[in-house]
Amino acid sequence: MKRKIAVAVAGLSLAAGSLVMASPAEASTSQCQRYLKQKGYVVGPKVKAHCKTGSYGGLNETLCFARLVGIGVKRAHAGKACALADD
Repeated sequence: MKRKIAVAVAGLSLAAGSLVMASPAEASTSQCQRYLKQKGYVVGPKVKAHCKTGSYGGLNETLCFARLVGIGVKRAHAGKACALADD
């Protein structure tokens, strides 16, 4: 019985940790989207998805950049937006 309780508590702790870790990515994704909107781009599903990709950092920032450029975002704007997503 004690083992089941310990496993349940550990599972809840992991779930809570995942929620806490998700918050900064959402804030970064919002910064990316807000920047692009300020630059005059329509922030639709593709932009939202690409900004979210960039929020995972590393090579994902490069992927964010390539995808934003691929949908017509200027290179300078895409670079800045993806850097904001990775903050």
